[in-house]
Amino acid sequence: MKNTNANVTKQLTILTSVILSLIFAFAVSISFIAINNKKDVFTVCNDDEYYSETTYFLNEKEYEKYLRETGTERDGEKSAAKRAASAEQDGEIFVQAAVKKVWVAEAKDDSGNVVNSRLMKKAEIDKFEDKDYGTLATGGTEPPEFIGEDSESKYLLDISLRVLYDQYENMYLVYGYAYWEDKLVWSWDNDEAAEEYYDDYIAVTWGGKNLNGDKPSISGIYYNDKEVTFTQQQSDAYVGHLWRFKEKSGWMGKELKRAEAIVNLKREGTLTGDYTGVKLTYIHTYDEIDLKPTISLNTKLELAASVSIAAEENNWQIEISIGGLAY
Repeated sequence: MKNTNANVTKQLTILTSVILSLIFAFAVSISFIAINNKKDVFTVCNDDEYYSETTYFLNEKEYEKYLRETGTERDGEKSAAKRAASAEQDGEIFVQAAVKKVWVAEAKDDSGNVVNSRLMKKAEIDKFEDKDYGTLATGGTEPPEFIGEDSESKYLLDISLRVLYDQYENMYLVYGYAYWEDKLVWSWDNDEAAEEYYDDYIAVTWGGKNLNGDKPSISGIYYNDKEVTFTQQQSDAYVGHLWRFKEKSGWMGKELKRAEAIVNLKREGTLTGDYTGVKLTYIHTYDEIDLKPTISLNTKLELAASVSIAAEENNWQIEISIGGLAY
């Protein structure tokens, strides 16, 4: 009788073990499926201080599809993506890309001087929604509002960030872009589009340790095909690079069509096993400011250095980040 009970107990133990093993295997399978079904592209909307739409691309094919579907103003970025694709055989691996869109309202007085610039909220953007196409309309498709003596034009700005990894050179290739929408105001106000007196700023920054961003480059073009002149405001090979430039090519000129900043982050020393991020920051000014923007090292190494501006008025800034950079 004792042997029978022992056999039953043994069989129950084995059966229980098998069931638990099956449950574990099932759970692992579900987790594996969930990981592999992770979306390669997703958009995050935020309407806290201002409304923004940030789209993240975890797959290079999705990012290239996005570039194909966008207008000709991104031709430079498309060319860069093609170069990156052709260079994949040379060891360049796509890490991630991200695009952030914001909508801007600028008020001008009756002489065409910009007296205010601000990032818009979702509720006011929705008033200009294009019912036929389901897109958020801007100054190029809607007449400006008139507020007293001032007219207010609305238009789109987007910035993007793309990161590749060169496994042979052991470095990250960081590409940052900025685009203003064509025709900020109506054609008869062409001489009043944007403003040509005050600086805008672009910065690429990063965190971690021993990531050397030496020999950065930046270039840009206006909608009248004139090249943008950039001046380096601050440069630190281990923190980031900051440039200033004019949003408009000059009186009776055109606004910025595209700016492209490139930084190669060379990894020095042995890997720590930790990860950090890279950030693109765009600062817009439209009147005098007391102090210029500066780069500040983040005390948290997993976060990129920040660009701050002490002036509280006559400016605003947006930024976009990509994480997962081993250092």
